[in-house]
Amino acid sequence: MSSQQSIYEKKIVPVHPLTPEGLKYVSSMTPAQKQLHELAIVSLASSYFVEKTHGFQAYLKGLGAKPK
Repeated sequence: MSSQQSIYEKKIVPVHPLTPEGLKYVSSMTPAQKQLHELAIVSLASSYFVEKTHGFQAYLKGLGAKPK
């Protein structure tokens, strides 16, 4: 295990539960994107909604889904 654990290994969970689409998006992130995602969860807490990020909207657009 690396010295830098992800928030999921540390059992820090997002304040707002992820939708199935949100889980797929997070699993498709690059390591750098995951670090930013984790930072947002810790820093923004209840103000952070992964489904409202520009990255998630672009992900949906790439899938051909209509953004919410």
